[in-house]
Amino acid sequence: MNAFITLGVPIEFKGHDCVPILEIDGVVRVHDLEDDAEYDVPSEELLAHNDEAESAFERMNRVDPFAVSMTTRPWNLAAHLEEVLSGAPLEPGGERRPEYQPDVPMMQRQATKRRELELLGFPIKERTFQSDLYAYRDYGEAGLRNRVRLKDPLRNVSPILREAIESSRKLLANQSTHTFAVFRGTIRDELDRLGGEDEKLPSDPTLRNYLRLIGGPSDPFWTFKRRQSESNRPTRSNRARAVPDVPGSEVQIDTSRFDVEVLDGFSNRRTTAQLALMVDKSSHSIVGACVRLQSMKGIDIALMIVASCMPRRVLPLDKDLSARLASGAWRRIFGETLPEARLPFVRPHGITSDNGADFMSRNVAAAMKLCGINHTEARPRTPTDKPAIERAFLTVERDFAQYLPGYLAEDVTNRGEPTPGEELLTVFELAVFFEVWFAHVYQNTRHSSIRDPRRPSVSHSPNTMLAALRRFYPERPLSVPASYLPRVANVTHRVISRSGIQMNYRVYDSPELDAFRLKLSPITGTKSWPIYYHPTDIGQVWIIPPDAEPITAPLKDRDRFYRPFADEIDAEVRRVAAESRELSRAEQHELAHELGKAARLQVKARNRRDARDNAARKLDPTYAPPAVQADMTQISDSRMKGLPKTPGPIQPDLDDVEPELW
Repeated sequence: MNAFITLGVPIEFKGHDCVPILEIDGVVRVHDLEDDAEYDVPSEELLAHNDEAESAFERMNRVDPFAVSMTTRPWNLAAHLEEVLSGAPLEPGGERRPEYQPDVPMMQRQATKRRELELLGFPIKERTFQSDLYAYRDYGEAGLRNRVRLKDPLRNVSPILREAIESSRKLLANQSTHTFAVFRGTIRDELDRLGGEDEKLPSDPTLRNYLRLIGGPSDPFWTFKRRQSESNRPTRSNRARAVPDVPGSEVQIDTSRFDVEVLDGFSNRRTTAQLALMVDKSSHSIVGACVRLQSMKGIDIALMIVASCMPRRVLPLDKDLSARLASGAWRRIFGETLPEARLPFVRPHGITSDNGADFMSRNVAAAMKLCGINHTEARPRTPTDKPAIERAFLTVERDFAQYLPGYLAEDVTNRGEPTPGEELLTVFELAVFFEVWFAHVYQNTRHSSIRDPRRPSVSHSPNTMLAALRRFYPERPLSVPASYLPRVANVTHRVISRSGIQMNYRVYDSPELDAFRLKLSPITGTKSWPIYYHPTDIGQVWIIPPDAEPITAPLKDRDRFYRPFADEIDAEVRRVAAESRELSRAEQHELAHELGKAARLQVKARNRRDARDNAARKLDPTYAPPAVQADMTQISDSRMKGLPKTPGPIQPDLDDVEPELW
């Protein structure tokens, strides 16, 4: 920029009032205010005709140029802004213009100045002009340099809070990633330590802003990889982690969402299932699995743990599924008929889980005590404490779930088009397919994480690894008496009435309950007895009297579940109910009220008719009253239209029946 040319300052050139608006390589573009024309003039020629150029340069040299490339902003912007604020003239010693005096409204002064700058060839938006005006008012000419404000963003932070934030940042910088609530709690602890108990913590967004301002953009506190590497830095001598060689010495358990959309099997509602797995770390075998529609409860985990200790059942053959798989790779590998597969048996001796409510429930604690299992809790927010189970969930999603209809991937590019409802699996079908997959495919597939330490290039499958370990570490299933199973069940309280125990509109009864009907419970001191039940087994409940064996009370109407065509009848009932119109409680009361109203009108009509007939008989003893039918016209037609059409009894066609028979 030529140091002797002040852009935006009117000058006299060849007898005309001109404004220099642009200077490039010693050539100045000048706007002639009289002829409203623009032309280029060498800067030396312009300086020769302008005696005020030097003084203008000296005046504006006191302000740093804030944007060399921004030629659309006048160099004397500070003088224009000062005129708007205080009414001071642009030139020292000049006259004060009346349109910029303090008695003129500020908005009017701003509008006048913006029009003036536009005539000078420097149009400026209203919001930009106001931003520059406020910056100049608060910070002077320095507020216009590179649009930088000299405002300290931490000026309102108390010294003790700032010290607490800095110390908390140093404490958490070399730890694994935490939630922001942990950082906030650490600041609170540091404030208490520094004597700032009465100091009020700002909101989370404000704290995040303070943390970024204190640490800067390159603060490693906000870089996950750096924090992870710092947290994994050993504070002791490096040594390899102990790898369990005995099957069942460490079984990892966890739950996750099954990323497959299914039908619930009852109302055909689209939903997602939940999956719980138990994985043996020594062989990476899946020793337990549970699929549910709702989130896992403690009773589900407890039953899965008890079932893993019992003898494993043989996976039953599904003839229809075997026929569908009798082609392609399944026929080439397994033959024409799907073979029987015995689920892998690994009796858990130690279980590692997180601190979820389902794993810390009373049911799980009772199941582990019953089976003699040690429970190890993983560290909070540390999935690396359960690597085998986390890898198993990833394998299930990558090698099984993504091939099913209704797959819900995190990435929309892998999800595909939405699956119609009629093409989705039910939750029961999903459980069967998953059981077939992990028994025939997962257990017989080589895993990169199962390798021979002497020959790392050789990998094994869970079945081969488990079979090799069984030669040296044989295991027998646990024999759990049936009387012990109620102790891991859920408990509720009910009265043992004369008809039995009523739960969820079902009645359970047994002759062994005769001694306890309507009696006080020695456990609760009332007539409500502790009733033990399994949510997935509605066929029976138990009571456990003091110092006695559990008493089983079966479902009274359980034969209806085994009657012919029971499933078909239930499905037909649900279909008819879905197609029929059911009345609400309000509609029932409204219809009954109008029916009672019609009944009262009917009685009045009958009384009037009887009175009329009696009067007629007094006048004419031979009078015979006509036959009258019930008058139902008083019932509102709008209410009768809402009644569902129910078929009446079947009437025989009397025309087809011989006269002597009727």
